[in-house]
Amino acid sequence: NLLPLNIFSLYITVPYSFPEESVLINVAPTIGVPETVTSSVTWSVKVPVEETDVILANGMSCEDLQTAVNTASKIKLLKDIDLVTAVEVTTKVAIDLNGKTLTAKEDTEGNGIFMVKAGGDLTTNGEGTIDSACQTNDYSMAIWAKETGKVTINGGTFTNRGAKDKEDNGKANNNELIYARDAAQVVINGGEFIGNIDNETYGARYTLNLRDQNTDTASIIVKGGTFEG
Repeated sequence: NLLPLNIFSLYITVPYSFPEESVLINVAPTIGVPETVTSSVTWSVKVPVEETDVILANGMSCEDLQTAVNTASKIKLLKDIDLVTAVEVTTKVAIDLNGKTLTAKEDTEGNGIFMVKAGGDLTTNGEGTIDSACQTNDYSMAIWAKETGKVTINGGTFTNRGAKDKEDNGKANNNELIYARDAAQVVINGGEFIGNIDNETYGARYTLNLRDQNTDTASIIVKGGTFEG
């Protein structure tokens, strides 16, 4: 025999005004119904972002940018981040810089702030700064697009001014800021680009650099933006 169940609505009043930046979490309590029948209800509760949170990934709190890029399609920076090494992009993701700054001041690998590889499709939006100036590697790239990676830059400030201008072997450093090779595609719709104008040998001539061997397959297309160097 089927037991009758009463359908009801459950309302919760929370005496709190949530900020614009908040995280959705699911709460699933168990509600006991008489006659040994158990049901459950799930609702969403908005929880304020904690001061320690640095990233919103698809609206959820995240502390590591590489993890966010691997798992989310939309990311918003909440704080400045100094990366240990480049963030590798192999999926489609849009990042709102949100007025924050990305650096990698002690990176020893030299793969850029973002290294966009096959399958990667990176879009940067909003104001903010990607500063790839570094004294611990020979490249200091903000964006390295390789293989079949795609990059769309819609705004923000990109700079490597003050980067190391001599490689460890004493050779002058190219200091590429935006670099594309293989069959990668970079489209610049806007933003400010400041190369390493302090480089004593080359100045900032490699602010945008398309690899010589790949001029028939890779591309950097400029539709807007301002450039220094």
